[in-house]
Amino acid sequence: MLYADWMRERLTIPRGQGGIWAFVSFPGPTGDPGGQALGTRRVQDLIADLAEEAQIRHVHPHMVRHLVGETAAELDIARDVLQRLLGHDDPNSEHFQRGH
Repeated sequence: MLYADWMRERLTIPRGQGGIWAFVSFPGPTGDPGGQALGTRRVQDLIADLAEEAQIRHVHPHMVRHLVGETAAELDIARDVLQRLLGHDDPNSEHFQRGH
């Protein structure tokens, strides 16, 4: 549901609507219109900041990807939707296997 909320919010970001990236930048104070993909370093920094605030150690972006996949599978998100969301070509990927 949070992902769906984010996709709706993206519609308010100039140039953010048609992008293929899950996470895009917001318009900035420099006049940048936003809508560009967030860089790897920025995503790592965001996750590190959130982990520190939550007092969780050793968190990295790929762990969040696994969490999204596992949570979506537990919520019985349709297999084809989950496959597209995670960008998996193989439906036998670990996220599609119950118990992972």
